[in-house]
Amino acid sequence: MKNHTKLFLASLFLFTLIACKEKVEENPFVFNGESFLKLVQNSIKGDEESKKTLKGLITFDAALSSFNKIEVDSLEINNSNYYTLLLENQNPVYNLFAIVDKDLNLILKDESLNGYLNLNFKKSGSRIFAVITEDFSSKDVLKLKRVTYYSLEEYASNLVFRQFTEFKSPQKEAQQVISVISDTAIVTNIFYPSTKLKKDTRDVFSFDVGMVYYKSNNNFFDSLIYREIRSYSGTIVNPQIIDSL
Repeated sequence: MKNHTKLFLASLFLFTLIACKEKVEENPFVFNGESFLKLVQNSIKGDEESKKTLKGLITFDAALSSFNKIEVDSLEINNSNYYTLLLENQNPVYNLFAIVDKDLNLILKDESLNGYLNLNFKKSGSRIFAVITEDFSSKDVLKLKRVTYYSLEEYASNLVFRQFTEFKSPQKEAQQVISVISDTAIVTNIFYPSTKLKKDTRDVFSFDVGMVYYKSNNNFFDSLIYREIRSYSGTIVNPQIIDSL
């Protein structure tokens, strides 16, 4: 009788082990948009294990409640899955755009974004772009918009184009509109009521293969914006963003 009892208990123990093992195996960690978002939120909260898992993506300390926007999106490039992260904080120092692959390798990270952010995707020619628009102020009353294009490729992504697109002051307005995007060039039209420029000025940004960047020899609009910002002499109350780029 004792032997039967021992055999029964051993069988029960073995069955329990198998059941527990099967239960664990039924719930493996799956990396997708939802789990990526959870890792990011935990990292912002200060969870060291989540920070370690994300391999240096979140390197700052900020309250989760201070973020206006935490957006995760997914895209496919050459049948491989990639995930984008956009963080918009009340303090633009903590704004962030990043791309990781399905193995959580960090493909791109940009911490130089200002103000209110919006992300969309655009395909032109053979290129796929992530496009971020920024809406922010300088010197309190100068309203600015800027656009950044990131070329998305398998194993690597690059910031390839960044330009101001809109300027508004109490006295004047100016706008730069992208009219053509191709593998080799980006063409813009500039509208500015000024005697220094024609009312409609065209600029061409050619793709430099060595620099992996669209650049213009003229750079009309950015030059105009920086000149307007430097020349403004009004009283400044709010703290200013310094963009080293």
